Amino acid sequence: MRGAKLKYSKILTKELLKRLYWDELMSHSEIAEKLGVYPGIVSRYMKRLNIKTRTFEEGNKIKQPKFSKILTKELLRRLYCEVELTTREIAERMGATVSTVCRYMKKRGIKSRTPSEAKRGKRHPMYGKHPSRETKRKKSIVQMGERNSFYGKNHSEETKRRISEATAGENNANWRGGTSNLPYNYDWRTTSEIIRKRDDHVCQYCGSNGNCVHHIDGHQQHDDHWNLITLCNYCNSKEQYNRHNWLPYFYCIVKDPPPLDVLSDAMGVDITNSARVSGECQ
Repeated sequence: MRGAKLKYSKILTKELLKRLYWDELMSHSEIAEKLGVYPGIVSRYMKRLNIKTRTFEEGNKIKQPKFSKILTKELLRRLYCEVELTTREIAERMGATVSTVCRYMKKRGIKSRTPSEAKRGKRHPMYGKHPSRETKRKKSIVQMGERNSFYGKNHSEETKRRISEATAGENNANWRGGTSNLPYNYDWRTTSEIIRKRDDHVCQYCGSNGNCVHHIDGHQQHDDHWNLITLCNYCNSKEQYNRHNWLPYFYCIVKDPPPLDVLSDAMGVDITNSARVSGECQ
C-alpha cells in the first residue's frame, strides 16, 4: 500500500495534473485513463495538491461546443428513429453520456419512445424466447386463487360498458365486416354432420377429437364441402386470428379440393394445372 502511494505521488504531480486539467481541459476520467489509474485517485490527488476544480457551468461550457456540433438533429433522428438504437447505444457510439444524448434529443425536438414502444419487437428482453411448459405451469399456480391481483374484484358496470364499446365493431381484432351476424343455412345441421363423418370426427390440424365444423373463408353461408373442415375447439378459436394466413393451409389439407381460382386467390399465385396445385400443397 505504501509503495502504491509513492508510485502515485511520483506520477500525479501538481504540474502534470494542472496542465492536463486546465490547459488541455481533460476530465478526471480522461486523465485517469491516460495515466492508467482510477478516477477517484485523480480526484483525491487534485484535492491534496490544492488544484481547483471546474464548476458545473464551466464544465458545461467545455462540453457544449463538442456535442452541439456532433449531436445534430439529423444524426439523432437517423440513429434513434430509423436505425432504432437506444439512447445508451447512441451514447456509447458518440462518446457521450446517456443524459447528454437525452438532453440534446429534447432540445432538437425528437420525441422519446414510450416504455411500451421501447420494449417492442427485437428490443423486448423475451424476443425470440419461449417459456417452457414447466415455467408456464408455475406462473399459472402463482396467479391462482387469492394470489391473483384481481381476486375478489369485479369491474363496475361503467368499466364493462367502456370495454365493450372499445372492442365493438371495427375496433375488435376479429372484426370481419359483420359476417358473424349472418344466419347459417337451413340445412347446416345436416351439412356439418356430413363434414364430421368425412373427417372421421378428427381435428384436421392437431389430430385430436374434432367437433367444430369451420368455414375456411369465414362466411357462414358458404357451405361448399371444399370450404368446410373439422377442427377441435382450441384450433377453431386459434384460427380466428389472422384468418387470411390460414386459408392456403386449410385449402391444401381439406379432403374435397377447392376450385383452382379459389386456391390461386388464397395462395396469391397463378395456378394453371393440377400438378402445380399438388406441388404448392406439399
